[in-house]
Amino acid sequence: MSLTTEQQAPAKSSTSTLLRSGFILAPTYEHHDTAGFYRARCRFDIDHYHPSLFAAAGILLPAQIARAVPGRQAEFLAGRYLAHSILGELHSPDREVPHIGIGQQRNPVWPSGVVGSITHCGSEVACVLASAARLHYLGIDHENWMTPAVYKEVVPSVLNADELALVADLRLSPEQAATLIFSAKESLFKALYPTVQCYFGFECARLTSINTEKRILVLQLREDFARQYQLQWNYLVSFRVSPVGVETLVQGRVASP
Repeated sequence: MSLTTEQQAPAKSSTSTLLRSGFILAPTYEHHDTAGFYRARCRFDIDHYHPSLFAAAGILLPAQIARAVPGRQAEFLAGRYLAHSILGELHSPDREVPHIGIGQQRNPVWPSGVVGSITHCGSEVACVLASAARLHYLGIDHENWMTPAVYKEVVPSVLNADELALVADLRLSPEQAATLIFSAKESLFKALYPTVQCYFGFECARLTSINTEKRILVLQLREDFARQYQLQWNYLVSFRVSPVGVETLVQGRVASP
């Protein structure tokens, strides 16, 4: 995979520092060669966080993150650790790992030729990366199950009546079903934002089908939104369910609208 960037590369990354410090816990890496992407995940220990870890690991600390609370700094560092680790695997040992910028929606700004996504949930972080030559869009999200109180507050902005009917027969509680759809739409937002370069709400996509055995659902973009940005209409979303929450993933090539 060829990775380039117009930004100046930092000093050679020493992300192993974060492991030795006790900040990063249990990192794992998966290479999905057929699908064309890499997935990494880890946990982090906020009690072992210190801002000096950014410099020690050779990871850029943006000004807006330096002004944030320690928890936000810690999750940001853990996400960049995973991303740098994957990028490091894709470079020869004598090449520097490029900077990963931060955008207006707090989205990662990937080096040229790379697509990817990062998600944080509590002390857990996951990252997916791919060459833009293999995949054109890629988004990941992880959510803990909504509480009944949160469900009542957010469900009107997450699901419409038709979507509620589709999830009514799932072996999930209403709160779990809403969390799944919320996460799927969040993954789609992350996957499409680099293309549309603007914020769009959950009303721009709707659930049209779900297969719990294959753990895949389909989201369809609103027609006017898809036409405006010349996007395909339908997107497959894979999902993993755990006792505490759900992780969703959107990935693929651009198809004709």
